[in-house]
Amino acid sequence: MSPISVTNKIKDRTEQREADQRLMKEFERCFPQLKRRFVWRNKEARSHAKLVSSAAGLAKFQALAAEKGLMQIRFVRKRWVDSDGERSTFILARAASTDMFPMGTHFWLRDNAIIAARLSKLDDRRHRRVGKEMLLSYLTFCSSVAQLKRFDAIVRSRSRVFIATPNNWPRIFTAIEDNLTTQRHEGWSHKQDAWQILAWHVFQALEDGRLSLSELTPKHKRFLGSIVPFLAKVSFWNCENSGSWEEIAAIRTSVRAWEHRLIVLIAELAKRPQYRFLAAQYARMRGQLSARFRRVDIFRAVELLDKEVARVMLKDLPFECPMYPRSNPRFRKGDAALIYLLELDYVAFLGARTGRDARWVQAMEDRLLKEILALQDDRSGGFYRYQRDTYQRSGFFRLVTTTQLIEHYG
Repeated sequence: MSPISVTNKIKDRTEQREADQRLMKEFERCFPQLKRRFVWRNKEARSHAKLVSSAAGLAKFQALAAEKGLMQIRFVRKRWVDSDGERSTFILARAASTDMFPMGTHFWLRDNAIIAARLSKLDDRRHRRVGKEMLLSYLTFCSSVAQLKRFDAIVRSRSRVFIATPNNWPRIFTAIEDNLTTQRHEGWSHKQDAWQILAWHVFQALEDGRLSLSELTPKHKRFLGSIVPFLAKVSFWNCENSGSWEEIAAIRTSVRAWEHRLIVLIAELAKRPQYRFLAAQYARMRGQLSARFRRVDIFRAVELLDKEVARVMLKDLPFECPMYPRSNPRFRKGDAALIYLLELDYVAFLGARTGRDARWVQAMEDRLLKEILALQDDRSGGFYRYQRDTYQRSGFFRLVTTTQLIEHYG
């Protein structure tokens, strides 16, 4: 880089900082209460907090939220054509009303999968119909020719570097306008929990009748059948990833919980004739796995995986990333992503699989909840992602931050 371009870069960065400072001063002028301690910014939300302490109250709060527009989500449908000629209509929830980068221009699989699952369970038929359409769209997203090639490439690879490189993993973030089939490489590739969350919700929907196996294409089935061999190949119980916050890679309890529940569910379903495609796909891919997985069927493979992940989860609960030295930036005790474990009823699941009694389950859930509640902000009522998190009220998308992200990811 030339001295002139370095000078210009420093000048641009200084101007951005000055603009950020002016913006933060304007925030302070508009919201002077932020300087006061123990004052809720959203008093109306605070007044409803007690509603969620009971099932009846939660139902009342859901009705209130719907009345206030919570379910008024902006959905967009796009024409989807894969490289093999497959055609579909792709539906997604837009995070922004404009084409602001990146929230208005890109699709995040995890966020949309969670929205789809929630909508598909609601009482309103229109919401259920849209939720189902979304789940099928995201199955198609994970089953494109390019995505299936990525699953295959990881399973076939004998290179630890290739397997560990996020760019080689299935895409979880892509441009809406021209890359929903993920054929083109984009930045912001991460190893995380997105397609695992989608697969869990798809299987749940198949089990309770929100989806039908007859609606799955052969490519959908190939994706779902690739999950166990893929997770075996990457040694998921010991695999660093960026997690839900898409940050520094680390071994994360919250991600392993999704994957543990998912593989056990797949093995249970694979016993049924209508789900034989799961065992068949494992059989087709197992020749590329290590010796202990290559010689066995999907049921024995999941037994081996179950023992590996249960051993480390018993050691690491109720924390997110406790396996690193405290001085390491990856070390973390409490993390808001641990809420997933409550959603999955993971502690009871783990206890049942490892012979723990109800007292152990209750004690561990209490410890888990304590770690989560310690992250609650006393002014907004929201939750920090983790201790010393700078996301809330600290200008995460300041101009300087955005510039640095673009420089890093392109």
